[in-house]
Amino acid sequence: MATRRSGSHGAPATVQSDLYGLGLILYETYTGKPALNADSMLEWERAHSDSTPTNPSELATDVEPAVERAILRCLEKDPTKRPAAAAQGDCPSTIREPPAQSHGIHRVRSES
Repeated sequence: MATRRSGSHGAPATVQSDLYGLGLILYETYTGKPALNADSMLEWERAHSDSTPTNPSELATDVEPAVERAILRCLEKDPTKRPAAAAQGDCPSTIREPPAQSHGIHRVRSES
């Protein structure tokens, strides 16, 4: 959950808060690890304020530089530094499927 939607913040969702959430999902999808480690919401909010996630390429060598830039832009602490829309900058066209074998992900393909 984006920090603006959690705990004491309770602000309405924005494109930037949604992109932060997308960044969290992409980070864990590509690295197999959460961007922030915490056991409670309070710890998570503190980790968001006080720490920076490890670069995805340090945890998974198969993360392309453009994908890493897109993820890290979505995870910017300052919402004004995040993309204004999902289609802006590095986002959708550069993000490809993560390698399934790296993180135990199994894909189900539909047959058309």
